[in-house]
Amino acid sequence: MSESIKRDILFVFGSQACVPADPLRAAKEMGCATTVLSSCIPCGLPDALVDRHLRADLNDFVGLRRVVDEAQRNARFDGVVCYDDQAVPVVARLADHLKLAGNPIAAADAARDKLLMKRRFEADNLRIAAYSIAGSEDAAVRWASGNGYPVVVKPLRGSASQGVIRADSADALREAYRRTRRIVRDFGLDTGEHTDADVLVEGYLPGDEFSVELLIQDGVPAELCVFEKPDPLVGPFFEETLYVTPTRLDRQREIEIVDLASRAVRALGLRTGVAHCELRVSEHGAFVLEVAARLIGGACSRVFRSIFVEDIHRSVIRLALGEPLAAPRRRSGAAGAMMLPIPSEGRLEEIHGTDAAGRVPGINDVIIAVGPGDVIVPFPEQSCYVGFLTASADTPGAVAGALRDAASLIELRLATLDCEYWSRSIRDHQEYVAPANLHVRTLGDYTLAQAQEIVVPIIAWSQFGELPRELALAEARTCVEWLVEGNRGRTSPACWLISDDRAVALGSRDETQCFASCLGVGPGHRNTGIGKALVRSVMAVFARQGCETMQIFLDPRNTAITSLCAALGFERETLIEHPCRC
Repeated sequence: MSESIKRDILFVFGSQACVPADPLRAAKEMGCATTVLSSCIPCGLPDALVDRHLRADLNDFVGLRRVVDEAQRNARFDGVVCYDDQAVPVVARLADHLKLAGNPIAAADAARDKLLMKRRFEADNLRIAAYSIAGSEDAAVRWASGNGYPVVVKPLRGSASQGVIRADSADALREAYRRTRRIVRDFGLDTGEHTDADVLVEGYLPGDEFSVELLIQDGVPAELCVFEKPDPLVGPFFEETLYVTPTRLDRQREIEIVDLASRAVRALGLRTGVAHCELRVSEHGAFVLEVAARLIGGACSRVFRSIFVEDIHRSVIRLALGEPLAAPRRRSGAAGAMMLPIPSEGRLEEIHGTDAAGRVPGINDVIIAVGPGDVIVPFPEQSCYVGFLTASADTPGAVAGALRDAASLIELRLATLDCEYWSRSIRDHQEYVAPANLHVRTLGDYTLAQAQEIVVPIIAWSQFGELPRELALAEARTCVEWLVEGNRGRTSPACWLISDDRAVALGSRDETQCFASCLGVGPGHRNTGIGKALVRSVMAVFARQGCETMQIFLDPRNTAITSLCAALGFERETLIEHPCRC
């Protein structure tokens, strides 16, 4: 590292962060060293802009602190910043630990957790939608029956409208509740202090949607800009597309919603940095939806190049360094950003039309955030956008037109998504023994009938927990019976493993090939190492019997299981034509 570099900025990126290289480039131009703390390097960040990469699990703050303290033996950090919701509470804790500028931990937690957020808004008498936390679909229906339809179901944590679904009737609400819970489970959404059964149900607010971007210093928010979302967001899903500034509102109404957003920021207790505030404006007035303690999401932040004279990322870094600054100066004209719509699901083969889109008058950036082989899933399951456009022109209408024209030229060629299998050699697992504290054991001492009675409730809870109990048990029982019938080789309780009543993996084999099926880790026990230990234990059972490879059949839409397989060294082999079962 050059001796001329005086400051080191720690960038914390969550597992789903998608940002351009701009923040790191800004730090470099300011003469700072750049350290990235994440589970992996986010897409689009060139290695040349990253001086150090600290790999860590953002859900394990004790481990994070150890990694950061070890890194500080070589160079002390001077500021810590983030660009995604998952990292917001982490950055607050690291800033507190390192005695750096940052938001209070409680405020950062409230900016991440929708229930905590609403309670703070409510305590400050801010106008918000009526809401309830529902721990079952029956509870959700009871609340909606008393408050009226339509309603909106949301995970307690998450971003990019993932798992957010409108329901106009009791039947639709039951399905929305189940679907949101499946999304929380299959995509590994954090539930905080709540169970996976808890979802937010709130009254639907009609009206136009806006976002207010704020700069916060010493607890005082100042307006950066106001974006209008000209495309209606009425549901049943809420995939965002266009952001355009200036808005069509008269200035007095803009001042009112900026004031409401500022009150929301103060209600959360945010002290420094930036905030992205979502609001709805109807004939009944303005209502706060949510506040995020970060810039506008993803690579949409590139739009600020067309809005401000100064680099917005330099402002974010300076705030993290504890330096005072004036709000950046506005440019004339209009600007906007667009999240590229996701047309359908599939595995990406090719993208066409990006060059043509870039030639549309007014378009400044065409940023593609996915690549060949990536699994594309539409909203509400998805949490990441496939790409972003930015534009500038004389009027907001011209900006919106340019963005729509450019988007229409971009085509994603997608292959059909099928179940697939991942495999790896297991010869290295003959000596593996799971850590004693995980209580991994086989059911070899039980009869087949007894073992089935043990594993079925665990599978029901971990894989079908969004269903009413009897339906969940029936689905789990069908999966186990399918396996027992020999559809994936020979099986017996001796190769069925559980971790108390928290997790399960059922093994089977066919000659030198073995399988792990019905893998499930109960809510509240994910990201603890239990899943990895169970799969490795099944590998060990069969490695000692002379098996050479293991296969795991999976649905590629389930990011939790694909991430687990990748972490264990499995590689995707091929598609299969028959259903995965479980």
